[in-house]
Amino acid sequence: MGFLDSVKNALRGAVAAPPPQAERTPEDAPDEVPAEVPVEPAYETYTVRTGDTLGDIGARHGVTRDELARLNGIDEPDLIFPGQELRLPAS
Repeated sequence: MGFLDSVKNALRGAVAAPPPQAERTPEDAPDEVPAEVPVEPAYETYTVRTGDTLGDIGARHGVTRDELARLNGIDEPDLIFPGQELRLPAS
């Protein structure tokens, strides 16, 4: 008997194949937690028209002039331009 045969005999039964696994059904599967999706704040957009002011736009959409300025990064709330797109909180 050679060296490899003696090793094989010594290990016989010590190393067994893992038992076969039953097929998993969707009912057996653990509840998967969906990946968290970052939620972007919902905004609507408004295009400034001639004669608009932040105060008027805000009054029509239920938000203050200062909040509109903050949401849109406007440093000078009295200075907006026709064609400018503003973000408004979605209602």
